[in-house]
Amino acid sequence: MKKRTFLIVTPVLNGAEFIAECIASVRSAFQHFAFKHVIVDGGSTDNTEKIIKDHKHSDLVFLKMLGSTMYQAINKGLDYIEADYFYQLNADDLVLPGAPELVYKYFKNDNTIDVVSGAILTVNIETKYCKLKVPMKNQFNINKIGINLFVNQPSTFVKYKVIKEIGGFSEIFRYASDTDVWLRLMKKGYKFRRIDKCLSIDRLYSNCARLSNCHIQELKIVRETYRSVNIFLPVLKLYNSILFLFTQLFAVIKANDFLPPGIKCFGTIFFRMYGIFFTTKRAGIILSYPFLKGVFRFKGRIC
Repeated sequence: MKKRTFLIVTPVLNGAEFIAECIASVRSAFQHFAFKHVIVDGGSTDNTEKIIKDHKHSDLVFLKMLGSTMYQAINKGLDYIEADYFYQLNADDLVLPGAPELVYKYFKNDNTIDVVSGAILTVNIETKYCKLKVPMKNQFNINKIGINLFVNQPSTFVKYKVIKEIGGFSEIFRYASDTDVWLRLMKKGYKFRRIDKCLSIDRLYSNCARLSNCHIQELKIVRETYRSVNIFLPVLKLYNSILFLFTQLFAVIKANDFLPPGIKCFGTIFFRMYGIFFTTKRAGIILSYPFLKGVFRFKGRIC
């Protein structure tokens, strides 16, 4: 099978509510590249399979892996076809137009870069709050990600050969194997590059796995595996939190610098973009130590 520029892998289980929008966002964003979008279903019992088949196109592959965990599904997608770059997009997330072009340019301009990671818009579709989360400079090291900061997974692209070199995703974990991957890459000295642009939309809701206690506990275990500093842990957590808070405050003040073309924020109004956000309402900044809990409040719907 012919090698592609981008391999996008989407694990799904009962994702009928979001999967059509995910497929559409990938097809639109990657249309100028040779890509393959591999969706791996762990055994959905809702309408997911029918929706995927209704949106089938030549660059979309649908695989079944009954009873699989999310990371078993991703590894299956990784083995389907070789590519230059790997991108994981969960079924309830959206990739923004222009993101692949920007990422591709960074990789091509500096061949030493192994991972490119950017900002993300996190939207709680129930409370109607939206956060613009921008990575800090020098954020991608074990003393930050391994303690209390994050890599914005839906805004992160990895060289395919690199993700294969480290053996893909650990199937020991059910919820936090992506954090395990980032920390393994950092420990082995792979080079991360920060992009100060928003590349994706991450949706939150009450029963999503990322808000579960299981995810929180597993994330704690993963971080404890990699970090070597314990005695100064509270101090480092506080230091990281303060730096991150100031980064997010700067992002709010300069929001349009981080948003891609077509997304505009004017004062308290968040303009419609790419059909993803509809009409918006008065917004505000909500601070809650140690992180920025909310940036924009909007009225409307996603897609």
